[in-house]
Amino acid sequence: ISRQIYLTDNPEAVAIRLNQTALQAVTPIMSFETKQGSHSSSQDGKCMDILNDQTVPEESAEALVPIELIAPGTPIQFDIMLPATEFLDQHRGGRRTNPFGESEDGEKEDEADSLLQHMFVVRFLGSMAVRSDRTVEVIYEAMRQVLAARAIHNIFRTTESHLLVTSNDLKLIDPQTQVTRSNFELANVTQFAAHKENKRLFGFVVCVSELSCEDSMSAYVFESNTEGEKICYAINLGKEIIEARKVVFLTSYSLSSELNLAF
Repeated sequence: ISRQIYLTDNPEAVAIRLNQTALQAVTPIMSFETKQGSHSSSQDGKCMDILNDQTVPEESAEALVPIELIAPGTPIQFDIMLPATEFLDQHRGGRRTNPFGESEDGEKEDEADSLLQHMFVVRFLGSMAVRSDRTVEVIYEAMRQVLAARAIHNIFRTTESHLLVTSNDLKLIDPQTQVTRSNFELANVTQFAAHKENKRLFGFVVCVSELSCEDSMSAYVFESNTEGEKICYAINLGKEIIEARKVVFLTSYSLSSELNLAF
């Protein structure tokens, strides 16, 4: 027995196993529950071995998930760009940007109609096109790639903005001029999440329909002075208000239809 124990790489495990074997040998009668328990434990051990063997392909499948979420070689945008419509309007002279930072009448009306207004100080880190918006994992993968790209290219400069979360949209506002840098309709925000470890990181995915009838999806990554969970909570609250508005509209529409049929 001592030779079996001390000539192995793990003598403690061998000693425990031999001790259990010796106890079973000197026990003349075993109860049915004990036998069933030992049998089930051995079966469980075999099942665990089988499951471990079967989980190997799952790990390789998980390694393919980032490729399914974001195409390899997708370029990363480190600066906030104006939407194409606003860019064309400014260069055509159809829309004038007020140098004193005064909002237009339409923006004032939208903010007045909004039931939610939360302002956060954020810094834009980067954005990139994504392939899917069905899971928040795409945001985590975008965060990883954006942070890695900034570190590789030694990009430490960030653009600070005020993120205004309303029940209609998300607005990135220049803190100096109060001019809206970018605007995202809340209905087009399909995913949003905060980083699991770095609580100041958060991101969201915007899905818009293009002229080619295909959906264009992009992930935006930010760093905030507050916890990202609070910003995500505000975004979720805004989306709940949108859903509540839909319910109220459908209810009022059905009631009006019933009244028209009654008369």
